[in-house]
Amino acid sequence: MYWLRRGWAELRNEVFVLPSRTLVLAWVIALLALPVVYGDPYVMRILTMTCIFAIFAASWDLLAGYTGQVNFGHALFFGAGAYASALMSLKLGLSPWVTIWAGAAVAFFFGFVVGYLCLRLRGSYLSLATLAFPLIALGILFVIGGFTAFARPYNAFWALASLLGFLLVLKGSLDVIVSAMTKDVNEFWWLGLVAGILELLLGFWASQQFFPARATLILIWVGFAAMFRGITEIALAFQIRRLNKALAG
Repeated sequence: MYWLRRGWAELRNEVFVLPSRTLVLAWVIALLALPVVYGDPYVMRILTMTCIFAIFAASWDLLAGYTGQVNFGHALFFGAGAYASALMSLKLGLSPWVTIWAGAAVAFFFGFVVGYLCLRLRGSYLSLATLAFPLIALGILFVIGGFTAFARPYNAFWALASLLGFLLVLKGSLDVIVSAMTKDVNEFWWLGLVAGILELLLGFWASQQFFPARATLILIWVGFAAMFRGITEIALAFQIRRLNKALAG
């Protein structure tokens, strides 16, 4: 009875005093009750992904919104935890009740390492340092995939297709960030912004699709990525040429 009284007191004093907290509590209760009354796998998948990305957004808001420190390493923590949880479930056959906590532990480990290395950095220095870690992880992922492709090209292609949603979200986020950071010195920054937004939209769409659609999309993405990269490099070359002429004159 003591714990019931204490729990009710906490709810009354900390949750029910604010309408937003009351709505969150009602949302959590509805989610917990939904599988009992409605078990459509598609709806459950959409709601699960919605909650996952809501937690992702809340982690960003906690650091950038309350402390004013912009950290671009969230995608690394998010992806590492999700990938570790999925691998343990797929390869080891463990229950989700185990892999969820294991994925959280992996995300905590990466967050601790990056946080320890960037502990004394502030402002733009923190942003640039944390931006490097997802890029390093992406490079390592592609290097491993490249070596695997020589041994088993078919399996490597499908494995890359299964990660396509995560890769597109990560690449799109980085393109949007870089375009915003170079807005003052690059007249064609909007090309990177457009490409980043398209990659984000495709990433969220691809995460809801099965393997055949992802395999087709990865071929299309490579073509469009090459096209946008080529246009950006040509535009940048002309801009550098114009700046050189202006400096020489």
